[in-house]
Amino acid sequence: AWASCAAATAAGWQALIDTLAAGPVARALPDATRDVAFAPVGATLATLEADGRVTLRDDAGRARGALTSRLTQPLRLSWSPDGARLVVIGLAGQLGVIDPARAVEQVVTVAGGDGEALPAFLADGSLIVASGARVERWDASGTTRQAAATLPCRAYTLAAAARLVVVGCADGALVAWDGAALVAEQPPRAGD
Repeated sequence: AWASCAAATAAGWQALIDTLAAGPVARALPDATRDVAFAPVGATLATLEADGRVTLRDDAGRARGALTSRLTQPLRLSWSPDGARLVVIGLAGQLGVIDPARAVEQVVTVAGGDGEALPAFLADGSLIVASGARVERWDASGTTRQAAATLPCRAYTLAAAARLVVVGCADGALVAWDGAALVAEQPPRAGD
């Protein structure tokens, strides 16, 4: 808790910290909050309630915008590295890609995906999504599927840096490839 308070103070969140100093954090957030995520840039905190409502809050904790995700089972939140998109992570291979400036959500569904959808962003802004043994590359807005492939394993975790994509598999294996080179139905292989 100390590390997160120190980071929040450094990011300009002193007003929220002062507000919460008199009592527990739960007083400032709605009941049944499922997840919270700080934007990487700016003074925005996103909250996800159990009913799918996503609320953007300023550095004093005040709501400054909200929408209800269209996902049937929203689980967690994740921001794009530039803070331009907020991703609602769901089950059944679904993600909700939110443009906070326009309060619009685009639902992305991995074809044949099962389990939790795992998002990562490439340096060019495209979205990589893995679910089950499927991986797909989508455009930055989440409206166009650019490529898809079947993984040689079940995805457990996913990370991207620049163009490199790494999937951690449920069996402990790692699969890495150049995400920009992903083409339809060619499975990524270690070392690509």
